[in-house]
Amino acid sequence: DLRAPGEGQGDAKVSCERSAARAAGVGYVNIPVSADRVLPRQIDRYRATVERLPKPVRVHCASGKRAGSFAVIDSAIRDGLSGDEAVR
Repeated sequence: DLRAPGEGQGDAKVSCERSAARAAGVGYVNIPVSADRVLPRQIDRYRATVERLPKPVRVHCASGKRAGSFAVIDSAIRDGLSGDEAVR
């Protein structure tokens, strides 16, 4: 979950989702990422976390933009692509 703690409403809030995942026996990790600014250390943390987690891993945020961007960045780095190649 790449949402910041205040994102979401009702059962979709980070704290509620964490509790629901634990109750269901599903692992849950929150890496708070602002919708306005992504920091390199957040990408590094995301990559390290996804690498160590059992697969499959479901990544999400409020809009899908951060989750999609992080997935593309991770894939590009693993494949040795440049930024331009990843965008293409």
